[in-house]
Amino acid sequence: MSTTLYVIGDVHGFWDEADQAFLESQPEATSIFVGDYGEEDVALVERIAAVRSPKAIHFGNHDAWYAMRGRGPRERVTRQLALAGEDFLGYRAILAAGGEVALVGARPFSWGGPWLDRKFYEEMFDVRSHEASASRIVAAAESVAPQIPLVLVGHNGPRGVGGGPDALWGRDFELPAVDWGDPDQEQALARLRAAGRQVVACIGGHMHEALRGAFGLRRRLAAIDGTTFINAAVVPRHKRGLRHFVRVRIAEGVTADDVWVSEDGEVVQETALGK
Repeated sequence: MSTTLYVIGDVHGFWDEADQAFLESQPEATSIFVGDYGEEDVALVERIAAVRSPKAIHFGNHDAWYAMRGRGPRERVTRQLALAGEDFLGYRAILAAGGEVALVGARPFSWGGPWLDRKFYEEMFDVRSHEASASRIVAAAESVAPQIPLVLVGHNGPRGVGGGPDALWGRDFELPAVDWGDPDQEQALARLRAAGRQVVACIGGHMHEALRGAFGLRRRLAAIDGTTFINAAVVPRHKRGLRHFVRVRIAEGVTADDVWVSEDGEVVQETALGK
């Protein structure tokens, strides 16, 4: 088995035709968008949905920025979901690499940590609690043949990967620093492992690489109990005329590299995560 994934971390408006062209030049790879395109930016989601290569689309908290917490209507959220169509990954499984691995979607629109907008999730996804959300994730995984390795994908990552400010999903924006991962992802991961499922990777974003204050940079890869955890959120993802992707390769193990691509589609810099 050899699978290549290109992960697009939190977009926050940084997306152009060169990004699309690069992904379309990699037809053997599957692209994973982890969300935060803009504040319910329907037009940008429409452009991402137009990418003509295999892809999976997740959504982050900024993609329901007004609809959650009762601050606005849900029209733009439902329009984004409609644009994503069958590429929407939330609570679904999508086969990649000719069926060699399955991408399993965690809870969409996550803000991280223990908070869950019950009214929003109940009305949008019939989910009332972290426990119910974990069951939806597990059910998506169970729709895939048991011998197929799983990649769990969320906007945020699972709780249980560290609580320091520089941990993959550690809270740096408020002290004290705590583990800001999703409890439902943590529960789902534990249940899948207990059932004997091979979860080779967990991929997310949400918690940006550059930390608040004087903390420095976030650690973005960890390997724990046979699962490789990857945070793809380098923000902004356009710098010095280059575009950022995380390339994940799954073969005998899992490796991940930061890849910076020029406007002409040339890879000009590669850096292994975790080194």
